[in-house]
Amino acid sequence: MGEQRHDYVALDWVKQELEETLKNAQQSLERFVEEQDNSAIEECQTFLSQVRGTLQMLQFFGAALLAEEIEHLAKALGEKQVSDERNAQELLMQSMLQLPKYLEYIKRGHRDLPVVLLPVLNDLRSARGERLLTETTVFNPDISNRFPELPAEVLEKLASSEFMGLIRKLRQMYQVALTGFIRQENERQNLDYLLKIFQRLIKLCGRTPLGQLWLLGSALCEAVMEGGLQNSTSVKTLLRKIDKELKILAETGAHHLNSSPNPDLMRNLLYFIAKSEQETQRVKQVRDLFDLHGTLPT
Repeated sequence: MGEQRHDYVALDWVKQELEETLKNAQQSLERFVEEQDNSAIEECQTFLSQVRGTLQMLQFFGAALLAEEIEHLAKALGEKQVSDERNAQELLMQSMLQLPKYLEYIKRGHRDLPVVLLPVLNDLRSARGERLLTETTVFNPDISNRFPELPAEVLEKLASSEFMGLIRKLRQMYQVALTGFIRQENERQNLDYLLKIFQRLIKLCGRTPLGQLWLLGSALCEAVMEGGLQNSTSVKTLLRKIDKELKILAETGAHHLNSSPNPDLMRNLLYFIAKSEQETQRVKQVRDLFDLHGTLPT
């Protein structure tokens, strides 16, 4: 759900049409509230579906997500699946009024950031008893591979060389440093050790699809070391997950370098790097590479 191909000109063309469709949805909702006419709420859902489809086509995914959550609540209201009908009706009307304001915000040149909409998204989800979203679940940078796959002949050469032995040795070193870091034993020293291991991995296999992880891991460690991020449970969990990827590489062989990293792991690493309060050299490198500048509200 990357947002790098926004068509602001097209949004300008269709914005008035979207607002008219939303007004029609509001009128249908008002008729449903006044007359309890089920066909009115179904008509409201149809208008909302049109809005959502247009926003998805234009790839304004934050706005489309809001339209989708409004549509879901309208459906739940029509099917009597909400605990507080009056609250659901008010939320629907408020959010249908808020969507054009958000589109105007985007039209003025701001990025389409789903995280900005998190409060209203969670209000809509809460009204129908759904699990609430977190910042990481609505943080969706473009995670398509920045580095090309290695040719088959290069992979064969790596498989028949000392490469895999080095990978296994580096993983052992990584586990030792990570264990010390998690236990908060010589924390800065172990962070520095992890950084050196990541740098070694980057030299060995950094410009590969899987190698993106080493770059992100090094930026994460540097951000913690320089005070941009806290040494939190989440940071430790992410470093553990990188170890699992390293384990797979050590066990399956060099061809795993052409595998795309776990997308959830990538998004979570990028989220924390985007959130860092210190822009270190490695943090800036990752922010530039993945276009993270401005992906979180200040």
